[in-house]
Amino acid sequence: MKRNIASKPEENADLTILTKLGCGAAAGTVGKQTMAYPLGVVLRRMQMVGWKDASSVITADGQMKAPVQYTGIIDPFWKTVHNEGFGALYKGLIPNSIKVVPSIALAFVTYEVMKDLLGVELQISD
Repeated sequence: MKRNIASKPEENADLTILTKLGCGAAAGTVGKQTMAYPLGVVLRRMQMVGWKDASSVITADGQMKAPVQYTGIIDPFWKTVHNEGFGALYKGLIPNSIKVVPSIALAFVTYEVMKDLLGVELQISD
């Protein structure tokens, strides 16, 4: 991504801090938030089933649903999508993004600045 953003990639043009922050934020949004977030939702749901009485789901109108039981790692995906729709895999994404995206952007910039200060040159071979 950095290579595509740099105006002259063949001359290894230095990117500004703001550009590096943008690259980190974009990487965090796509990688951590969009792709990996459903795994976190499934993990939390599987953890909740292990708590006493946590597997019983109470709906917004106060009605109790049948307890949820999971048989493996794929089962919570199917049950979540079947019972609540595909959007349920992304519940809480926006509040989590407010925390995670700046964190990943800062980590990206810190890595890049330290790499430059230490004179480390990492190249990915074609």
